[in-house]
Amino acid sequence: MDRNKSASERGDGRVKSLRIGSSLVVLILLAACKSPGLSAAPEAQSGLTTIDLCVMSQGSAVPVHAEVARSWSERRIGLMGRKHLEPAHGMLFLYDDERAANQGFWMKGTLIPLDIAYLGRDGEILAVQTMAPCREVGRDCPTYSPGVRYWSALETNAGFFDQHLIEKGGSVKEMSPGQCRQTLNPG
Repeated sequence: MDRNKSASERGDGRVKSLRIGSSLVVLILLAACKSPGLSAAPEAQSGLTTIDLCVMSQGSAVPVHAEVARSWSERRIGLMGRKHLEPAHGMLFLYDDERAANQGFWMKGTLIPLDIAYLGRDGEILAVQTMAPCREVGRDCPTYSPGVRYWSALETNAGFFDQHLIEKGGSVKEMSPGQCRQTLNPG
């Protein structure tokens, strides 16, 4: 055996294993260091509680099936990463305390345009806005502040509130779709 040959020239499997092992360690470290804030399309959350709502205004009553975001982490993720939201579906954000007028929502990692209604404690619609998706990396996404104090917020597909003539002064109540439709045609 020629001791002057390198380990790779001798076909020493230990060097190959070492190279493969080192490559795997580097890949694992890179994956572990990847910042979730830099992800272009965050993973959508699932498994939230759902609720049937009735959104009412000016002779219009529209049933909405909404996921409920109650905890800080559920509200933080919201509808991020969703590629689609079914018609007449949304997400209801609930808070334990009244929110300040400058505490708004941002669309970081949100892939679809959304409408948002900021709601008073009794479900009155205090403000409505349309929010554009923001796929920016970092903190370059705008914040949508309502300009009024609020207790909860309902996000739906963009255009929902205009399409159904829902505006400030309307209301959002927990109600089955059948009861919601009957509010306009009792009897």
